[in-house]
Formats: sequence, structure tokens, C-alpha cells
Amino acid sequence: MTLVLYAIVEQDALSGDWLGEADMPLRAVTDGHLTALVRDAPSPPTPDEPGLLAYERTMEKLMGVTTILPARFGAVVDDDAEVRSLLSERHDEFASALARVRGAVELGLRATVDVVVEDSSDAGSGTAYIWELLGRSRRARAVAAELERTFADIVRAGSYRVADEGAAVAASCLVDAEHVSEFVRRVGDLEQSNSGASFVCTGPWPPYSFTEAA
Repeated sequence: MTLVLYAIVEQDALSGDWLGEADMPLRAVTDGHLTALVRDAPSPPTPDEPGLLAYERTMEKLMGVTTILPARFGAVVDDDAEVRSLLSERHDEFASALARVRGAVELGLRATVDVVVEDSSDAGSGTAYIWELLGRSRRARAVAAELERTFADIVRAGSYRVADEGAAVAASCLVDAEHVSEFVRRVGDLEQSNSGASFVCTGPWPPYSFTEAA
């Protein structure tokens, strides 16, 4: 038997029974002002599609009622004593992280940047390919900077990263729940004003990218 760790919350943040994977109930292990939500299991969960989807549903259900520090899928501990030790030793770290994400959700944004050929005189050659990469990378960096400016006043924290050799910008944003609609509206405005990029917004999610403590 092992314990699967789902999330860390403030003490007494939840009431009633909470379901984990395969309708197996979560239970609370508390130390001080913090509670870990765990599930007794014969072995660590399998990272297959049903397991991952069930985990995500549980996280979203928890997120809907309280502030959580979500654990990574498959995080396990030996027993209640180890959980309490973890909560005690890292109390300040977990408490600070909970305060940082309280009232906020994570939104993902991916901007796919079109290939830009800056010099077509050597079309089809290796040189043309290099020019394409350079043009695309510059465009991606410009899009990343534009995203950061666009959301600066409604994002608590954000990461804007050029990905896929300049073909895309991947953003993770911590946004107050009350600003989600505004964030989505601005994504639509970006779609209209950027003919050289397409945008896909995902979420809201639990704040996975902003709860390093967990």
C-alpha cells in the first residue's frame, strides 16, 4: 500500500467526501495549518489516458472550491507520517505558494508563427532555410514581447517562451479568476491583428506552472 498525493490545501478548506481516480475517495492528512489530500492505493497510478484524465478531473473539481497546490501526477509517499513530516518541514514554502495563487487560475496560450522568408534569392537552398529560421525566430520573439505587453495589467505572473525552433510561443499565465474573460477577449483581439500568427488558449487549469513548492 502507498499514498498517492493529489494536492495541498489550507486546513479545513474542504468538507465532505472528495473522489479521486476511479471514484476512490481522497482523505485528508493534516499538520498545523496545512492539509494534504491523498488516496490509499496498492501501487502508484499508471500514466495512461484514463488515469491522466481522471486525475485532471479531480484537480479541476478541487480547484472549483478552494485554493490548491496540485501535486504532479503519480507523486507518492509512504505513509501519513511522511506526509505530516513534509507539511511540517516545508510549511512556510507551501503557505507562501498558496497565498501566491489564491483566487487565480492558470491559462495556457500558444501562438504559432508563420514561416517568414527574408531572402528568397536562394530559394530551396540551405541558405534560404537559414533565412527562414532567422526570420521566424525574430517574429516569435516579437510575438512573445507583444503577449507580455498585452497581458501585463491582468496577469499576476507569466512565462513567454519561444518554442519549436521559433515556430511558436508558449505562454503560461497566472490570472485572477475574475479576469479570465478579459484574457480570452484579448486573445481574440490578437488573432485579429496578427496575420502572421495563430493563437490557441487553454484552461483555466490549476496553477501547475506556479506552484513549484508542490
